Amino acid sequence: VGNGPALGVALKIGDGDGNRGGHPVIIEVLRQLGVLNDAALAALQSYRAWKITNHRGLEVGEVRANLKLTSAA
Repeated sequence: VGNGPALGVALKIGDGDGNRGGHPVIIEVLRQLGVLNDAALAALQSYRAWKITNHRGLEVGEVRANLKLTSAA
């Protein structure tokens, strides 16, 4: 929206569940590109990262994006 340059992002994640890895990664990409402000990031927090627990309720890991965008040029 607006008069700024167009932006396209393609994403392929091979973890077997496109939502689990896809949501945190695309939100982080948009954050690093400056597309999302603090209010948008706060609203999307439940999609950015979450804890993984086992059947006993013990925390055994987390889902979160870990990437740094670099220029292809």
